[in-house]
Amino acid sequence: MALQAAGLDEESGPPPTTVTPPIAIPSDATPALSPTVSDSESEEDIPIEPAVSCYEKLDLRKWCTGQPPKRLYFKSDRGRALPPRFRMSRRNTLGDRPELDILLAATKVEYNGHSYLPLTAQTIHRLDPFFKGAKPLADMKVFECIIINQEVNGVHADHVVTALERIGEHCKHLLVMSPVQTSELGNVFAREAGLINTGNDWDAILECFPNVNYIAFVHDLEKPVGFSRNTFRGLQTAVANRQATQEELKGFSASIPPALLM
Repeated sequence: MALQAAGLDEESGPPPTTVTPPIAIPSDATPALSPTVSDSESEEDIPIEPAVSCYEKLDLRKWCTGQPPKRLYFKSDRGRALPPRFRMSRRNTLGDRPELDILLAATKVEYNGHSYLPLTAQTIHRLDPFFKGAKPLADMKVFECIIINQEVNGVHADHVVTALERIGEHCKHLLVMSPVQTSELGNVFAREAGLINTGNDWDAILECFPNVNYIAFVHDLEKPVGFSRNTFRGLQTAVANRQATQEELKGFSASIPPALLM
């Protein structure tokens, strides 16, 4: 009944489905990808060329990365050679490190026909691996002549004592070039050794040189005489005490002005 009311028959079934054939599009017709331009405004009216010329005048693309242009490491077209670049090794091998003997020999100073090793902060710093046993020395004769000058004033007393205790036994010639302030607030060398007394610092210094044969004292003419008076008197007293208690020295010389004896 309901099918008849709808105009359908049970035997006839559902009506056939109609298929719409595809519309043929000609090959020369392409869809419009660009925005449409009205008739009142043509493409020539759009200000594109002035904007491009403005960017070219400002040359904004030159600094678009935020960094200046990189330097060229090739030879320029004008024929000017670029400065040479030094080759840096990636590894620090043992062959690149000079031996301790070479470093110490380079710091020696010549005086009166002898080559002396200065007891400075740089020398003590280079001797630190030798004291620790990390770097040996091929020739211990480098310590035969030692000079102590005013540069030792900038080294801590315990570092000087440690160095003298290790290398002093190899010294044969000792040169003291004044002024050398062995103490600022008292007997520094004795205090570092744990001896609290009021003695002469040079007595403790000469004990570090048991095999010394020649001791020389030189006054720097550019320094006032008063700066060398205490150094000379202390060293002279220590030399006299050593000659009285131990084997006499083979030589002791002093190059001083007459005013230093007053």
